[in-house]
Amino acid sequence: WCFKSSESLKFRRNTIYEELPEVAVFGRVNSGKSAMLQHLFSATNPRKNGHFSISQRPGKTKGIQVYCMNRRFTVADMPGYGQAGLQTEEAAAVHEKWNGQWKNVIKDYLNTTHWLRAAIYVHEISKDVVKEDLETIQMLRKMKIPILLVFTKDDKVDSETHRHQRVMKLRRQLHWPMDWPHAHYTTRRGGYGQVFKNMVGTMMLGLVATEQREDAMDALKTELPDIFWDYRDKYIPKPRSFFGRKAAIKKSRTYPDEDVVYTEEELEEEEEIAEKRELRALRAERKARGESITLEDKVDDLKGPTLTPKERLKRWEDMLEEARR
Repeated sequence: WCFKSSESLKFRRNTIYEELPEVAVFGRVNSGKSAMLQHLFSATNPRKNGHFSISQRPGKTKGIQVYCMNRRFTVADMPGYGQAGLQTEEAAAVHEKWNGQWKNVIKDYLNTTHWLRAAIYVHEISKDVVKEDLETIQMLRKMKIPILLVFTKDDKVDSETHRHQRVMKLRRQLHWPMDWPHAHYTTRRGGYGQVFKNMVGTMMLGLVATEQREDAMDALKTELPDIFWDYRDKYIPKPRSFFGRKAAIKKSRTYPDEDVVYTEEELEEEEEIAEKRELRALRAERKARGESITLEDKVDDLKGPTLTPKERLKRWEDMLEEARR
C-alpha cells in the first residue's frame, strides 16, 4: 500500500494496518533502505512481487510504502531525502520533492500513526553527516519515537579498525545517545552478511514485540544493547597468538538448575519457605514501626500459624479423606 498524500492516509481506517504494530525506515536517498528491507525479508520474494523497489538512481521510492508481514506487523519504507547544494539535476529534484511534498506527508504520517512502535534510521557508513540527517533525527526525537541506527553498506570498510573509526565519528556527528545501540548491514554475499542480517532482524522483532511505544523505548535502552554485544562477538576478529588463531570461547547464557525437574513436594517446600520469609519481613516492618511482637508471632515464624483444637481436627479429617482417595 503506497500513500502519496496526507489525504490517502485516511484509507487506513478500519483496516489491518491500524491493528498491527509498525516500524518505519528513514534515511537519505541511495543509503540502502529498500535494499536492506528486500534482503532482510528475502523469504517473501520481494523482488519477484515488486516490493521494496530499488534503483541506482535516487528517488526510486515514491511515497510511503507500507507492507504487511505475515499479518504480524507492518513495515513502512519512507522516501529518501536529498542533500541541498549538490550540482546534479537529479539530486536537486529529489531535494525539491522532499521539501515540497514528502516532508509534509511524513509529518502527517507520524502524527496520525499512533501504533508506530519505532523507527529505523539508515545511514551509509562511508558518508558523513549533513544538515538534513540531523533535521530528520530531530523530527523523530521531538515525537519521542525510539530510533534504531543501522549503518548500511558495511562492505565499504576495510577492517574492524576502519569500521570502529567510522562508527565513532558518525555517532558523534549525529549526537547519538550512549545507551542507544546501533547495527550494521550489507547486502553482499559472504563476509558477515548473515550475522548482520540476524542482528537487525532480532532487534527489529524486539521493538515490534512491545505493546506500547514507551515499552519499545525501554527495550531500545535495556534489551537491544545485549543483542548488539551478543552478535558483536561473531564479527569482531579474534586476537592471534604466536601459534595462530586462539580458540574462540563460546558464549551462551546459562541459568542455574534450568534443566532440573522439581517434584510437587519440593515445590510445596519452596512455597512454604517463601511464605515464612514474607512473614518474617512483615514482622520486621512491624518491629521497625514500633509495634509489639507477641510470643505467638514468634512461634508462627518458626513453626507456622498455631491451630485451635477445631482447626486441628478439621485438618486431620482432610488428611484422612486425602489418604483414602
